[in-house]
Amino acid sequence: GFFNNVLQRIGLEPLRWLSDPAYAMESIVLVDVWQWTPFVLLLVLAGLQSIPDYLYEAAALDGANDWQQFRFITLPVIAFHLQLVILLRVIDGFRLFDKVYALTSGGPGHSTETITMYIYKEGFRYFNLGYAAAASLVMLLLILVVSLFYTKRMWGEMSSD
Repeated sequence: GFFNNVLQRIGLEPLRWLSDPAYAMESIVLVDVWQWTPFVLLLVLAGLQSIPDYLYEAAALDGANDWQQFRFITLPVIAFHLQLVILLRVIDGFRLFDKVYALTSGGPGHSTETITMYIYKEGFRYFNLGYAAAASLVMLLLILVVSLFYTKRMWGEMSSD
């Protein structure tokens, strides 16, 4: 691909992005980041556009520099949007299956095996359906606990402001 071509042009060996255990998970993470960056940026942009201009104008009149405006106006206003994005990405990280299955099927070895890939293999390759169902419920409970904790923390911070 493109990166291996660049590496060869500067005299380096091409990398085995998906077949080398050292690079396989990083490659899948890169694909996932590439896929979700527009959505994340759209949510952050919505937060930025919700900030009224008069806040910046008042801060400028009070002598606030750009860093102070960012720290005391922009960041607190978009904090909810950032926390929502983090929560959505954490939940999506738990259920990452499609990219792993399409790119490496959990290999090489088990270097890219995620929780969902493990459950899939247990259920549909080894036919341990009861075990796979139980593991799915444990994963559901784990996601639920993380989501509830994070949501409670997020709403607690909002109500204290």
